[in-house]
Amino acid sequence: MNQSLSVRARAVPALVRWSPYIALLVAISFQALRPAVPFDDAYITFRYARNLSEGMGFVYNPGQHVLGTTTPLFTALLAMAAFGLGSDAIPGAANLISLASDLAAVLLLYYLAQRAFGSGLVALLLAIAYALNPFRASVATGGMEASLFTVLLLLSFERLVLSRSLIVGGITAALAILARPDAVLFLAPYFVYLGIRDRPFAVRAVLLTGLLLSPWLIWSVIYFGSPLPNSIVAKGHAYTFPAGFASCFLVAFLGTGVVQPCWELPLLTVLPSSLGIAAVAIGLVHAVRRMPEFAALVASGPVYLLALAVFNAPMFFPWYYYPALPSLLFGVVSAVWFLPNLSRRMRSACAGMVLIAAIVSPAYHMAVTRPWPTSREREAVFRELCSTLNREVRPKDVVLAPDIGVIGWCLAEAEIVDPIGLVSPAAIRFLGVDPDLRVISPALVAASEPDYIVTVDQYMAPLMVERERFVREYQQIWEREFSVSGDVQQLLVFRRIELQRR
Repeated sequence: MNQSLSVRARAVPALVRWSPYIALLVAISFQALRPAVPFDDAYITFRYARNLSEGMGFVYNPGQHVLGTTTPLFTALLAMAAFGLGSDAIPGAANLISLASDLAAVLLLYYLAQRAFGSGLVALLLAIAYALNPFRASVATGGMEASLFTVLLLLSFERLVLSRSLIVGGITAALAILARPDAVLFLAPYFVYLGIRDRPFAVRAVLLTGLLLSPWLIWSVIYFGSPLPNSIVAKGHAYTFPAGFASCFLVAFLGTGVVQPCWELPLLTVLPSSLGIAAVAIGLVHAVRRMPEFAALVASGPVYLLALAVFNAPMFFPWYYYPALPSLLFGVVSAVWFLPNLSRRMRSACAGMVLIAAIVSPAYHMAVTRPWPTSREREAVFRELCSTLNREVRPKDVVLAPDIGVIGWCLAEAEIVDPIGLVSPAAIRFLGVDPDLRVISPALVAASEPDYIVTVDQYMAPLMVERERFVREYQQIWEREFSVSGDVQQLLVFRRIELQRR
């Protein structure tokens, strides 16, 4: 009897000690229960990984050495999974990598927040808010590299800034850049802080990171002609927006927690947006004054987002915001945690309310406004089309498609022409200055002579300028109406008339 009581007495402290980790595992398990529905862009990387695993090289179209994916590290990991399990396992492997990365990120956030704020409760709430954020979970199950990229950034901060671990820090920083080249924007505040506090270490860390990256840089120059992903160049030509376009999305995100243009939001969101901007700014000031070693982490997200806004980037891609979420959460908690003249209990309560808002606000907007950047309605129609295309398209046929993800994945042996130029550099010169004419240029159709054209109706306007010629050369063979967040579109398939003689 006494022995049984002793065992129970020892079990209680152990349960208390492990309860935060159990809570975090439960929180992240909700992501595991969500259906994994990849974004169209994810399938671009999937096709690269499949070709790499099947011995065709690091290519999208066999024989065309074009770096059209921004994540060589994620591509290599998926290729290794496909090599062992088969190419059909690639989408599932992407989801598992993301889930494992997010679990590591949640645990790491708990540790970092404990060290930053000295409160286990606030640390637990911050990590849970990150795990349960519905916008984050939606992007995490989209097959992209965002989760892997984010945890590598957090590991780089912990190893470089907090632990001063040169070797591991240099490795994680190099891996983060290989996961996405815009890692340099996140890493810049880390190295700036190190340069101020420990210049010799900062110099060694930068040199080591560059040395670790050098084999990839040299090989990519030889293989692709440049280490810069062609997708970055193509988007710079394809997406031309009026001044303030990116800032409009950024302001809306800081007020709602979801990605949508500010002109679609009610005026009531002006106040939350203003509060969000103010909280991030105040949190950064507090971090510099009260926890300077975390100032680099708090600054990394705003620096990254501000840079994208300055360059007027296409901020309707939700995975652009994902890696900034930890930094923004640390910023808003810092803004309330260091408020003067408040007891520790009141500061904990304020931090809790802010973190609850970080879950409730995106949940509300995703349910009510259904923002189109996180929608997968278009991808569902593309997958439906795949069965038709697989019966119709023959190996080596040329298919022109503005959305090349799902289409390129299901047409494994076809040559895909991308009018935006992500994987087809020759298409860039056909892009028009007018954004309405940026997708399918009649001159590109004439030059590439595709056997099939797969497109939504809104991209057909340029071809309709020369309608008579287009009708002589192509016949519509498939059509399906679909809706993306209430916007009704038509998915169309055209076949070159000459193919009917085959």
